[in-house]
Amino acid sequence: MTERAAMKVDAAAGAPIIRSITGMEERDRGPDQYIDLQYSDRGTPDFVRVSARNHHPDKTIKAHFYSLEDDGSGFIPGSWPDRTITACLKPSESAVLRFEEKKHNPRVFLFNAIFIDGD
Repeated sequence: MTERAAMKVDAAAGAPIIRSITGMEERDRGPDQYIDLQYSDRGTPDFVRVSARNHHPDKTIKAHFYSLEDDGSGFIPGSWPDRTITACLKPSESAVLRFEEKKHNPRVFLFNAIFIDGD
């Protein structure tokens, strides 16, 4: 199976969006394949803003994310409830998930996503 990475730039924020894509994912696209995570400082160099975007044109996605510190603590979702984030992303919608100080360098990961009915 081949793997490639796609990178695009959000013109409004000027921040890169990076997504890894495998051949299997191209054939069977699940809800997690329609979510991009974006990191930006938005003019405040001491803070990082993490946003998620649903780029599916028609379907709403309920997604669960968790944050992981540099030291690797809290790796298992649910073991640290304060690091679990749930977002309901409407079609072509973006939402801010985290806004934190860069010195802690939080990283946000998607661990579950489903399509849901309704907007």
